[in-house]
Amino acid sequence: MINPLLIARKENAGILRKICTELGAVPREMAGDEWSLALFIKSDLKNYFYQSHYVLDASAFIEKDDDFIAMCEGITYQKDNANIIIYADQYYPGDNFLDKLVHHGFTNIVANYPDVDDQTNISKMMEDLKECLTDGLPKKKWRRFDKSFDALAEAREAALIAEKEREKPRFSQANLHIAVVGSQSRIGTTTLALRLAAYFHVRNAESVVVCANKRNDYQIVMMREYFDNQQQNGVLTVSGVDICSKKDDPSKTYNAEIYDFGNTPTSELDFTGFDKIYVVGGTSWNELPMIYDAQTAMNKVNYSVAINFSDESSIEKHRDILSVNLNDVILLPYEPDPYVVKQYEEIFDNEFAEWADVNSEEAEFSAE
Repeated sequence: MINPLLIARKENAGILRKICTELGAVPREMAGDEWSLALFIKSDLKNYFYQSHYVLDASAFIEKDDDFIAMCEGITYQKDNANIIIYADQYYPGDNFLDKLVHHGFTNIVANYPDVDDQTNISKMMEDLKECLTDGLPKKKWRRFDKSFDALAEAREAALIAEKEREKPRFSQANLHIAVVGSQSRIGTTTLALRLAAYFHVRNAESVVVCANKRNDYQIVMMREYFDNQQQNGVLTVSGVDICSKKDDPSKTYNAEIYDFGNTPTSELDFTGFDKIYVVGGTSWNELPMIYDAQTAMNKVNYSVAINFSDESSIEKHRDILSVNLNDVILLPYEPDPYVVKQYEEIFDNEFAEWADVNSEEAEFSAE
């Protein structure tokens, strides 16, 4: 809910009130001239702790420049995560005051646009105010107040980032079959399966997670209730990743099929035809025996052990248990959202390098 406090000169209060009304906001208002922000903080701020935003008309206060900024910091000292919006209709980009605001962390600024007519300027400022009251003023707008901003340097950085993105492996031509099995329940098997599928999805591949364990129906129900999803012909789609209880639709071809076997005993599974196999386990005292036992039936299988909820020192300490068949051991970084892959990109890039498209850049553009 947006319920801002407006402190503004009378001639500006109407404009600010109008924007709040358009957003369905319920503002509280203090209109007038020559307000003391220091006195407000000392005497009245405690009465407005539950306001979602503080919209401060910089021209309405007796404190100016550095003193005004110091008082804004005073608000943040008393209220954590205070959303302060500076209405600066007497300032333009290049003014020292706006530059100082940005460098003190106050980036929700509504100020003038040079080189446009009055009507366009007002329209743009009102749009900025709406953004400040909702998602916050984006960097591409507030950076114009930063006098140290170098547009050319930013363009070079953006080009470098784009080049690195193009160099990342793509899998639009892959045909991967991956098995994930847990040494015990609740060790993160399904999370790893979803993360693998999400990784391939962001790398231009069609991916699916096949819930192939004994509890697959219950698992599908949980996912349907927990995630925002689309459903079609018994297949869930979450964040671009398909999830189903069995792979029986020949009409759709996937570049990466990830089979989640849950904690099915490895002795009961046939891993023939899988390109990659992961056994998920942990390194605590009660997890080590289970990850050891899970490997005893896999002496003729090329697999990797993926470790959750641990660290490098624990892996080295117990490597003889984790690498029974001289298999690779991978430490999985902690990330609660199974569809977030940023921390995993380098790991998976190395794991699946040999299956990447021959020309990743060319494949990326063809996919677009």
